[in-house]
Amino acid sequence: MSETDKAKADVFTDKPSREIFSKTFTSINQRQFDNDYIEQIGRKNKGAQVSTCTFRSTIFVGCYFNGVTFTSCDFTSAKFIDCNLKDAKFVHCKLNYVSFRRTIVDSSEILANLPREPNVRRDLLRNLRVDARELGNIEDESIYIRKEIEASDDFYMSAFKAREIWYRNKYSGIDRIVFFLSWVKSKFSGLIWGNGEKPIRVLYSCVFTIIIMAAILYTYGYSKGQFPESEGFYENFAMALKLSLSEFLGVPYMVNSFSLKVPFLVSAFAALARYIFIGLLVSVMFRSFSRR
Repeated sequence: MSETDKAKADVFTDKPSREIFSKTFTSINQRQFDNDYIEQIGRKNKGAQVSTCTFRSTIFVGCYFNGVTFTSCDFTSAKFIDCNLKDAKFVHCKLNYVSFRRTIVDSSEILANLPREPNVRRDLLRNLRVDARELGNIEDESIYIRKEIEASDDFYMSAFKAREIWYRNKYSGIDRIVFFLSWVKSKFSGLIWGNGEKPIRVLYSCVFTIIIMAAILYTYGYSKGQFPESEGFYENFAMALKLSLSEFLGVPYMVNSFSLKVPFLVSAFAALARYIFIGLLVSVMFRSFSRR
């Protein structure tokens, strides 16, 4: 080996690790498996227990952990590939930077052990969402998407407030403003259409938009004296609501049949809102059917 090769080799430090193949177990307590490669191991009997063990940077391949209870275990940076964790229980476990690939796992158990840090929590949920989609698990994918959005919002707000030293050292004032704007955008998107996950939100937003337009038309008509003096508030607002609904849905009506005249800007806004909500509805439906 040349001197150059030796210098390159000296840059890296060997990690103590083992390779474990085709084993079974009933109970494992207070053991360290950091950096190990574990393949094709599984529980011997139902109700197997793993307590107070560390699996930092451990790689699990094709392991069968169905029904296994993990208590106070550290899985930091561990990888699960083609594993079966169905009905496995996680009690006070650390799952920071864990990744799953084609691995069956109950969402309720993972959600009960999510990392405290919002950015780490978001990345874990994102990985779980992608894996759930690959496995065709539509229900869990929807759960992970909602939780991922919540974690992203928590991260945006935490970065904006910068109450912890880590945020203050990492992000400048401009970065914090950008995070706040991202938080506002996410909240607005959730309010309008549930970030593409709640079709009913689109309907609510349409109804709200129609009512707001009706209120604007009523205020405009009242200020211009376009309402008949013989009619009361409810009759006049009903007229404004009818016009607002017609403009929003693009339904033709006889202009001369109403004393209230719709301003051009309101009519243009109604047309724009109509096409926006149609686009949102199509997008929500496409997301829903594309997962089936």
